[in-house]
Amino acid sequence: MPQSGSSIHLPRLRLPRSLKGGIHMGEVIVKYKVMLEADSMNRIDDVCNEIDSMDKEIGAVQFVEKKPLAFGLMFIEVTAIIQDGEEFENPLGKFEDLVKSFEGVTEIETLEMGRL
Repeated sequence: MPQSGSSIHLPRLRLPRSLKGGIHMGEVIVKYKVMLEADSMNRIDDVCNEIDSMDKEIGAVQFVEKKPLAFGLMFIEVTAIIQDGEEFENPLGKFEDLVKSFEGVTEIETLEMGRL
């Protein structure tokens, strides 16, 4: 065990040349919780349809489901497959920003995330 003030030397990580040039890293599946303003609950079906018909270039929406929260409020659970890799600049942030831009949406929260 190193003593206080001593340094630890780690071996350098060596990547194959094919990984250095910016390759497609794969896909990420993400489950989101989308919240609406309380006075926008009458638009929840419209927002579900807008999310379901989003541009597939950013992320492919797999499931959109309304779920009860509390006191008559609902939230939308969205499951999407999003491309990930160096050639995509912040794909998760772009997807979340697009969902937040829909009228009545106040918040989007990541519930689960994993690689495919």
